Amino acid sequence: MRIILYFTFVFFALIVEAQIPENKIFVSGETPPEVEFLTIAEDTIYVKDGEFSDSLFREQSEYNYLRLDSWKWPRIVYLESGKSISFDFRKEYANVEDDLFNEFLLNTDSILTTYTARWDFTDSEFRKTWQKELPVNLEKIDNFFAGSQTPQLLIHELKQMELMKRAHRTANFISFQEKKDKPIDRNIYAFVDSIDLKNERLAFHVNNRNFQYYYFLDKVSPEVPDSVYPFAAIDTVLKYVSILDIRNMIIGKVVKSGLYDETVNHDDLFLLYEKYIGKISKDDKIVKLYQKIQDLKVGNKAPEFGELYNLQGAKISLEDFKGKNILLSAWGTWCPYCKEELAPLNNLLTKYPDKFENVAISLDKDAEIWKGYLGEIEWPAHHLIDPNKQSTFRNNYLISGTNLYFLIDKSGIIIASYLKPSNEQLEELIKSLD
Repeated sequence: MRIILYFTFVFFALIVEAQIPENKIFVSGETPPEVEFLTIAEDTIYVKDGEFSDSLFREQSEYNYLRLDSWKWPRIVYLESGKSISFDFRKEYANVEDDLFNEFLLNTDSILTTYTARWDFTDSEFRKTWQKELPVNLEKIDNFFAGSQTPQLLIHELKQMELMKRAHRTANFISFQEKKDKPIDRNIYAFVDSIDLKNERLAFHVNNRNFQYYYFLDKVSPEVPDSVYPFAAIDTVLKYVSILDIRNMIIGKVVKSGLYDETVNHDDLFLLYEKYIGKISKDDKIVKLYQKIQDLKVGNKAPEFGELYNLQGAKISLEDFKGKNILLSAWGTWCPYCKEELAPLNNLLTKYPDKFENVAISLDKDAEIWKGYLGEIEWPAHHLIDPNKQSTFRNNYLISGTNLYFLIDKSGIIIASYLKPSNEQLEELIKSLD
């Protein structure tokens, strides 16, 4: 009887597999009971009683991100068109039935060595870290798939992802060091020659996208004036970047950055955007962005930042600081640049205690990490937390990153936008406040 049942199950599975159209992928699986849904790229799949099943439309096989609503970060998954995937997320180590490749992808963080390279390392420390740890991870990939039927192309792409991690961190390392006037020899990028920058299957990867953004813009001459930089950057991107998705991403970011600079010809910038990205309508996000940039200019009334919680759990709004000069700052416990600015910020607070108060809004998701960090340092500010990416504060103040500052006078007028505490101009403006 068991043999009959087994062959019946196998036969049924083969029929189901054969019935999956070439442009679809059938996904199913089990999750912990508290999970309500998961997302795969832009698709949302709802979970009922710890189980889910759905089909996804895909013209071709691809990598993308999968995330349970209980996870803090998404994980990478490989979607093969015309196939089915069965997941089991009930334990910390995710299992994928008869799919060693996806099992590796979903458990990468627990399988590979964590890289210790940081932005604040010395040049020699940074290089030694990669020379030591990258070969270990590449060897672990080979060992994991030894003797399996996994195609070599997929194993090669896994190694490409590891190189892209290194490339992304290297780009950030160079940026951080040069902001401290420590030039880095560009031979630190030599390994990039082994990365396939034309692989469209890897264009989704955040490390790849971020790395290419910094890597190719680094080719723009430092002698180019700010007013011309966006145009020179777009020329550079068109010359070197071949993947359309990544090319458009970089051009879009360059255009948006250029809109903050009044020395740049914004009309010409919009024309380039329309030429390479698409026709602009009055409802386009970039038009709304431009209007908000204008709203945040010096002399305008500061927008509301909504209601945020302080360390005691009380709700605080901009109205609570009416009649006071404030320096509004956006930061995060993970941000090295914010920490660099903390000393000059505290210096200003000490020198001009009657001139202004600091309203420091953390973008941390974890309130305990935020509270723990503040408990270890000296920072006399009104501390608030905003973990919501769609919040009023992030929307009104165009907060897409950290280490941003707005000086607002007691009548609610913006006196300075984006001047950091280490900038002498900010101190002069604080000194002139009533």
